[in-house]
Amino acid sequence: MDNNYQFKIIVVGGVGVGKTCCIQRFCNNLYNPEYKVTIGADYIHSSVHVRQGGKDIKVAVNFWDIGGQNKIYKNQTMDKSLQNGYLTLDLTRAYYSHSFGCIVVGDLSDMTNFLADIKKWKRDVDEKVRFPNTNEQEKIPIILMINKVDIARNNYTSEIRTELSDLDFDGIFCTSALTGEGLKEAIEFLTLIMIEKFQIVKQKYPQPSSDNIIDPERTQVKKSWCCW
Repeated sequence: MDNNYQFKIIVVGGVGVGKTCCIQRFCNNLYNPEYKVTIGADYIHSSVHVRQGGKDIKVAVNFWDIGGQNKIYKNQTMDKSLQNGYLTLDLTRAYYSHSFGCIVVGDLSDMTNFLADIKKWKRDVDEKVRFPNTNEQEKIPIILMINKVDIARNNYTSEIRTELSDLDFDGIFCTSALTGEGLKEAIEFLTLIMIEKFQIVKQKYPQPSSDNIIDPERTQVKKSWCCW
């Protein structure tokens, strides 16, 4: 089995949508019903097994679980916008750097914020992130996990499907952190399209040999629509 890739995947979404629970379920088969806000970003390492071109590939993946809220700092010397005496510091751009793929998670049980949150995070990633080593030209693959279908499947109406289809996701998957539904399929799908994207990029944007070049094919790194 080949083990030639290591990718960083960012996981984004609003507060309480289940980002951490989804990743913990996939990586460790654990589910913790006690909600805990992610401050800043956490990361967890795992392996994803996929098959491409008749070959089994084991991919090392670092999931970066990005908190749904930006930190707020009181520091008037910082060059940021001042709001009520506090300065909001958008840390996402730093957390997003060197990402090869993205998972947006939406909470199907919260229809008040469901579409707005998904649109906000999709737009944020589209604006800030480019596939590594493409001279800022290529967007990264992005999939949507519609989470908590175990308790709110009936909310996934044809109207919601139509609106989501206009957002240009590479894939949309119904998932449940509680039961594990859809998680394996979603992450394997994203992993495959990251590999395919990397292979295309490598031909389209040849890079000189350098320690500053991010190469997910190094074995040792130093520094779909399934629910329609």
